[in-house]
Amino acid sequence: MSRLKAVTAALGLGKGTPACITPGPKVDNVLLDGGVETLRTELEQMYWGGIKAEVENIIRTLQAWQEPDVADASIQVPDEDDFVHGFDTFLDNVSQGAREFAIRHGMLPYQSLTLRPGDKRRICPNSSEYEPALRRVATDRRAEYVSTKLKSSVRKGIDVLPKLDGPELRAWSLLQAAGFLDIDKLIEHRPPQDRTKSPGIPQLTLAGFDSLQNPRFQALRCSRRSCKRTISGSMFVSGPNGPGTICEDCYWQHCYVDDSYTKTYKHYVLPSSITPQKSRELCDCGSVPHHDASGTPLGLFPLDKGVKHRRIGGGKSAEKCNLLKLGELVSQAKYDGLLNSVGLKGSEVSRALTNVAAAETAAKTSKSENPSEGRSTKAKTAVGMGSVDLPTEAETDPDIPPFFRAFARNNAFGDVHMALRVGPLVIENGVANTKSGALITLREVPVFHERFALASQRDTALVVSSSSPRTLWKQKRKPPDRRRYKAVMKQVVGSPFTGLFPVDDELEIVRDLLAASKQLDGYNLEKQDALDSVLEPTMHKLKKFLQIHVRVYLTSVASRLFDIDTTLAWSVDNNSCQAFCNALIDATVFEPLVSKPPPGASSTAPLYLFSFVTRSPPESEYIRAKINSKYDVPPGHVEEYLMRFHFGHNMDSSDLIDTCHEYWTDWAALDGPMHPGASHSLFPWDCTEAFGHYPTVCGGDHQLKGQKNTAACNLARHIWAFPFDAWSFIAQHLARDKHLYPAQQQSEPSWKTNRLTLLRANSLLSRAAAAMARTPLFHAATAWLTHSHSSSDAAPSLIALHPALARVRLGGIHRAQPASHYFDATGREAGASYFLADWALWSRGDRVGAYEEARRERMKPGAAAGSSVQLGRVRWLMGVGQGTGGGGGGGGGGGLAWRAVLDLQVQATLWATLDTADCGFTAWDTVGGGAGGAGGPNCGSCTGSATACGGGGGGSSGGGESSGGGGGGCGGGGSSGGGDSSGGGGGGCGGGGSSGGGGCGGGGGD
Repeated sequence: MSRLKAVTAALGLGKGTPACITPGPKVDNVLLDGGVETLRTELEQMYWGGIKAEVENIIRTLQAWQEPDVADASIQVPDEDDFVHGFDTFLDNVSQGAREFAIRHGMLPYQSLTLRPGDKRRICPNSSEYEPALRRVATDRRAEYVSTKLKSSVRKGIDVLPKLDGPELRAWSLLQAAGFLDIDKLIEHRPPQDRTKSPGIPQLTLAGFDSLQNPRFQALRCSRRSCKRTISGSMFVSGPNGPGTICEDCYWQHCYVDDSYTKTYKHYVLPSSITPQKSRELCDCGSVPHHDASGTPLGLFPLDKGVKHRRIGGGKSAEKCNLLKLGELVSQAKYDGLLNSVGLKGSEVSRALTNVAAAETAAKTSKSENPSEGRSTKAKTAVGMGSVDLPTEAETDPDIPPFFRAFARNNAFGDVHMALRVGPLVIENGVANTKSGALITLREVPVFHERFALASQRDTALVVSSSSPRTLWKQKRKPPDRRRYKAVMKQVVGSPFTGLFPVDDELEIVRDLLAASKQLDGYNLEKQDALDSVLEPTMHKLKKFLQIHVRVYLTSVASRLFDIDTTLAWSVDNNSCQAFCNALIDATVFEPLVSKPPPGASSTAPLYLFSFVTRSPPESEYIRAKINSKYDVPPGHVEEYLMRFHFGHNMDSSDLIDTCHEYWTDWAALDGPMHPGASHSLFPWDCTEAFGHYPTVCGGDHQLKGQKNTAACNLARHIWAFPFDAWSFIAQHLARDKHLYPAQQQSEPSWKTNRLTLLRANSLLSRAAAAMARTPLFHAATAWLTHSHSSSDAAPSLIALHPALARVRLGGIHRAQPASHYFDATGREAGASYFLADWALWSRGDRVGAYEEARRERMKPGAAAGSSVQLGRVRWLMGVGQGTGGGGGGGGGGGLAWRAVLDLQVQATLWATLDTADCGFTAWDTVGGGAGGAGGPNCGSCTGSATACGGGGGGSSGGGESSGGGGGGCGGGGSSGGGDSSGGGGGGCGGGGSSGGGGCGGGGGD
């Protein structure tokens, strides 16, 4: 792996490694006497100075919103769209019972693959095996009961939270979004230390036409003479008389807020390259008309699906219309640009990929020849999850395309600058002239309306040296004019102004701010004395309100900074900015998903609302959990973006938000998110769930017939599909001003809608989260996520057995959005499809239709897993296959099918009072199964006749409370088999009609 060594050497930098990653001015430092208590006191003073600036920003925003054009806008949705839903999947993701269920069912496919023909003892369990199986079914039933009860409790909790409207709602939402007790990780842009080791797919531009009139594409370069670098992310385009298109770097350095430039996402190049005339020149199909009946020339691109262009043969000998080759030309140009970004030629890539393939073959051969060893030394097995490999080195992950694996590096974040925000404080290391320690400054306030010039002082900074013992210094440091964030990762969501504190106290502060915004005009806002006189009463109430919570936060941070075991000095090899940020977050304080009130608090308000803090693996360790069934938790968009850093992520590429837009504007060739509107522009994902799990289609009002407690896709549903991503996106959006959005979003009405939608989204997230935090059952169901949690039977906790499960709080839904996983080797197929969707050449309507058809396929309960996350490697328990003993079972019964077994036993009386009210079952739980299968053959080991053993055929369609499977078999099973489950075949050697027929081998269903 000489190539990997070269990459590591380039990143490590060897001799001459810089002592910092961020430049900083030389300023005077004043030594402060004292230890950790002095630091805490200084932090607290600095914290409240920052809160004062935050409050001033809110008052200025409220004053600006009193203008007539803004005052009429509302951030409250209409009553019919105010239904908070879509959080069911998140509850299942983080609940202990659901995770244990996923582990149990994740083992079944692997166990079934180990069965050999004729292994009748394993296929037809004896009585000693039947009882444990029955216990597992009972455990599943109990997990289902707890899940249903939890969803019902959260739904009721939402309804009792306070509701505001009008100006009070606006002020409340601003205070909530300010995040006085939030903790974020902030990735700032830094120029890559070696661009030749960071592959990036470029933006293309038309370079001309060859002798055959086929278009030639090349990578677009920045038009500034001093730059000329390849553009691989968003770009800024000048007006007709301007210099052209410049890269993001040049815009930030030279042209920021220059109105002559407008932002453009990386986009599909063909529509602007192929004119109607050129489309006719490219098409030489004799059967395709070039003019209509009146003789008017026709435009032949984009292609009309109804027009059959020439396509003869296949492979290299294929003859087809030049228009049909356009997708291949675009993909080849992108691939060439990808090679050029790292200075490679085709022959070098071939050798690198050959080496990767050879290493994979060797690993597979070694594993098959040495089954006792189990697997490569560069992977580990998750205990109790079957043979599930968890790669611990990036280059061994088989689900990453081989090209990117050639650039894998274990020190993924060594040259990435990351800071930690705690309320208004920003703590970072690797900054020049900070005594090789930590620098603490005040953050830029959020952009709620515009970036105001604040009167509050924000130039105080603290420095904690890396020396032993620690020393504390104070300095005056001009805050940066602007920070360019590549991503924001929400770590802790604070509890103020979420309904968890006493509402009367919060409303008093809200009304004070509204009154202040009316008292101060533009002139008085510039006068410090007038501003202080208005802010002082509010600041006094806030301190009384938050003092104890703030002290817990700052005491924790101060103790970590002064702890000699915490490494402060930045090192590209041994202490990256990410490792530094992780070290500052005390997991004993912030790891629980939801918290309790801090000691000494006078109110019952918890320390924080939600925590996404997970105990991170060592910097050199790469861990990505395998997704084996629909019950596992797939990664969200933030997780996938961070994964790119393990494979030479190009820092010149787009930030997190723009990267999600590029799926639509570049790969899918759809010009933007499928559904217009602020919510899809701000959160550019499709919230439709795969595998029939939830009935709502993104952007529509579709719901399954007879399904209760569902609603059309609204903002709440859209963001609760990925709650961690949504909170992170909101934080990053609020750090942007209008110049960092495309032109169509910069008009005053659009900008107003942009900001108000963010506030509404934050409010909807917080509202449901507050209901969860007030639900005791939710506390109990999620306590397992804390490493300090111990099980009641003294056995190792679930999180101790499966550390990778800590990330389930960061995940989201299984996406029906086709091929949306960037690094999924099975999602975007090799060749053209990886760079461009198959439908890209078609007309807009046909492109949309193809997208929707692909999405509908993935929405089906038994959908193929090709475009999801590595799900095609195992057999799904979804009505696939026939039983060898019992009836074939329904074609895929509901998720409650396992109830049938329990109903055949005395234990059926347990949990008989299952509460299905309010937020009951998902679409998969209630939809009926397919047609019943035929009776299975005799298993060969039973004394009964073939008919008796085989059982009857399956039921008609599952669904509802009966319509179960066919008759019984030798293993029992009732006459109707299905019981009250959806689906279920008859019994067989394997027992009653669970999951679409038991018996020898079991029928399908789930």
